[in-house]
Amino acid sequence: MDKPVLIIGYGNILRGDDGAGCRAAEWLAQNPHVTALADVLSCQQLTVELSETVSRARLLIFIDADSRLPAGTIKNRVVTPDYSLNPGISHSLSPAQLLGFAAVLFNKTPDKAEMFLIGATSFDFVDRLSPEVEAGLRT
Repeated sequence: MDKPVLIIGYGNILRGDDGAGCRAAEWLAQNPHVTALADVLSCQQLTVELSETVSRARLLIFIDADSRLPAGTIKNRVVTPDYSLNPGISHSLSPAQLLGFAAVLFNKTPDKAEMFLIGATSFDFVDRLSPEVEAGLRT
């Protein structure tokens, strides 16, 4: 994984719209125009093991579901490193904490990191997205 762009979609694909980040990453990984420039990962959660891969990217894009946004809408924001690292609390990290680990462990972070949040409404135990979220991802 040595392309300048790294895309990480994450969430639980067995909890409805929570899997929107994974589904988006899977869709992007099938597009040769995207994969020519970007490495694309789909994972259930962000872990410290990803920090080395993150440290090598120039542009990092996170994709995740957000229950606070209207279903199917997409919002982006810049992500900056969080250096208040406490790995003992949880097995998963926030995007900012993952950047913090990359900085501390490998002395490097991407030039830019962004988060794309997808409005989500259904977190039921199903392996499919709601129609609103699926439509939002197709735009």
